[in-house]
Amino acid sequence: MTGTDMKSGNPTSGQSKRRLSDRLTALMPLTFRGQAVLFLIPMIVIISMVYTLESISTERKILRNEIIKKGETIAAIQARNAELPLLSENLEQLKSTALSVMGIKDVAFVSFLNKHSETLLHEGTSHPLDETLTATTDQTVTFFEHRDFFEFIVPVVTVKAAEGLFLLEGIDSSPTVREQIGWVRIGLFREVMSRSEQQIIIRGGMLAVLFSTVGVLLLYIFITLATRPLYALINAVKELREGEHPEVAVSSPKSEIGQLTAEFNRMSHAIKDREDELKQHRDHLEDLVGERTAELTVAKDEAETANRAKSDFLSRMSHELRTPLNAILGYAQILKHHNNLSEAQRQQLDIMRSSGEHLLTLINDILDVGKIEACKMEVEESAFDLPALMGQVFNLTKLQAEEKDLRFHYEAFTPLPAYVRGDERKLRQILLNLLSNAVKYTRRGSVTMRVSYTAAGLFRCEVIDTGIGIPEDKLEAIFEPFTQLAIDRQVREGTGLGLNITKRLLALIEGRMGVESQFGTGSTFWLEVVLPSLVDNEVALEKTEYHVIGYRGERKRILVVDDTVGNTAMLVSLLEPLGFELDTAQNGREALQAAMEQRPDLVLLDLVMPEMDGQEVATLLRQNRDMTAIRIIGASATVTDNTRKEEFVALCDAFVTKPIRIDLLLEKIGALLGIKWEMKVAAQAGETNGRKSGKPEEPFVAPPKEDLQGLYELAMMGDMLKIEAWATALEAKNITYRCFAGRLRELAKGFKAKAILVLVDQYRGDGK
Repeated sequence: MTGTDMKSGNPTSGQSKRRLSDRLTALMPLTFRGQAVLFLIPMIVIISMVYTLESISTERKILRNEIIKKGETIAAIQARNAELPLLSENLEQLKSTALSVMGIKDVAFVSFLNKHSETLLHEGTSHPLDETLTATTDQTVTFFEHRDFFEFIVPVVTVKAAEGLFLLEGIDSSPTVREQIGWVRIGLFREVMSRSEQQIIIRGGMLAVLFSTVGVLLLYIFITLATRPLYALINAVKELREGEHPEVAVSSPKSEIGQLTAEFNRMSHAIKDREDELKQHRDHLEDLVGERTAELTVAKDEAETANRAKSDFLSRMSHELRTPLNAILGYAQILKHHNNLSEAQRQQLDIMRSSGEHLLTLINDILDVGKIEACKMEVEESAFDLPALMGQVFNLTKLQAEEKDLRFHYEAFTPLPAYVRGDERKLRQILLNLLSNAVKYTRRGSVTMRVSYTAAGLFRCEVIDTGIGIPEDKLEAIFEPFTQLAIDRQVREGTGLGLNITKRLLALIEGRMGVESQFGTGSTFWLEVVLPSLVDNEVALEKTEYHVIGYRGERKRILVVDDTVGNTAMLVSLLEPLGFELDTAQNGREALQAAMEQRPDLVLLDLVMPEMDGQEVATLLRQNRDMTAIRIIGASATVTDNTRKEEFVALCDAFVTKPIRIDLLLEKIGALLGIKWEMKVAAQAGETNGRKSGKPEEPFVAPPKEDLQGLYELAMMGDMLKIEAWATALEAKNITYRCFAGRLRELAKGFKAKAILVLVDQYRGDGK
């Protein structure tokens, strides 16, 4: 659950309840009478149905018991009648007895069985015996229920003298024994029970309908009589709404409606008195409204003028600042792919590029405020290297801290996962804003960045400084836009938008932040955001770096149109080594002339240029039938939305924003020209330098186990600076460990705390 969910509970449940309430309100009649009937009718119907069902159930039980009792009685009587015929196995007598039984209504069959469970005689519906009967001297009736009939089985028992002679009536001195001589099976049809049940259900249903109808009718009559005074009051309210002031007769003063009527009469009198007063002030109010309307019109015009001026200023400022950044970042991207750079040069190049992107972020701060307020800021979900991001942020802030002689520490409470999924750009901007703010307001002491990561995917970062602190009454105000702390009359650099944008960006990526501070001793800013971790195979393809070295097929011609020489030179340096034939132009007129003469396959066209801008050039190219095959990629350093830019984008086949991302530009060129790039995996700095030097690979030797204990403790604390120092001291102590120390420094610079722990555990575990 996110922070928002924890504060507001379950929003989905609340929305479901509101939707259900709205539906009930829509279905509910408008009148109180209808509402009462609507709610009470189901109650009456339910009570009636419950009573009817209970009555039907009771009557069915009684009917069943009567049928079973009837069957048991018939079976018991036939058991006594069949005693002598079974003893003598006189089939004629048994048949006579069976026919008399079949004459009874609802009897399905009758069977006489000897003591060996063999059927001597059967009359009626055929039904085989389901199981072998067990001899018994107890004359209890056994009952079975089948789909079409009830079955009753009773043993036939005779009483004999002990010597085997029949007892004579009146002689009871000799001992006797009871002996079973057979069974009688009686079957009764279930049809009689089914017919009776149907009659019971029909009668019960009719009574339920009758009871419900009468109950509803009586209820309606009662509610109609009870609400009659209420309708009189409703009519009076309608008259009051039309401007009259009626008085309703109070029929029952002690009832609720009577009290309501009395209060209505008093309200009617009060409204009449108030209207008389309002009439006296109406003329004066009309004059005041006219004055206020004129003032608001002037204020509205001034606000619109200021807003247009702000938009024009932002557009010009963005264009002027982003144009030189285009060349700086473009050349940084080009140089990154050179194979003759040392590790130190590559690191310096990364810092230069990161600094340029950070400067671009500062430029975007003011623009982002407008985007966030207009709900146009989008969240980008992608896989990225979290420890590498922390390393970039650390290196950028470290330069600022060293300029002020501040100590800058990095502490990892728990190892960070190698790859996570989230918005890398926004997280980088958030962290840089917090760290830059900490360095800005810290004169002496230190700044500490402390990170942790939980198994649930929650990333937490704390930025702790020993700076000036924040007064308690300013803790909320610092998150407002254009707000800066002015301490000792010092002028602070920046726009005053950093913390405001940070909080808004965190809300966009569903994170949260807070601050704890004591004035004069320092502050702690913390943030939490969910970043799901990814395993290596999920990001291997996505994070493998490739760069373009050429393309296959026929050579293509590209016309580069830009009034800034640095931007043109950067694009030429990028595209010419890839095999393109290039032409350049510095304004719109030169671009049209070059397009007519050279007929390029594609035009890279800047929007803002002297004499003739990019929009005019694109329009003329589209209108010329001989140049319809030319593809156009528009480019502009203007990022604010305006009609002119939108029309230019609509004329182009694709559009890129300055500073131009080279990978994105090449992707669009390849798609428009239908070419297949020749690519190779980008070489790492260590690999490149190793190939160039041609030196044989040195053995990877780890120090003894006892020497690794101190390294293990540093890795657990996440202190990357001390780990680098430990590696340097190890290499100086013994050149044999140079490869191990180099690998350790590489991991520390990338903030790979987890990888360092794995490396240390590997050699601590096997005793090396």
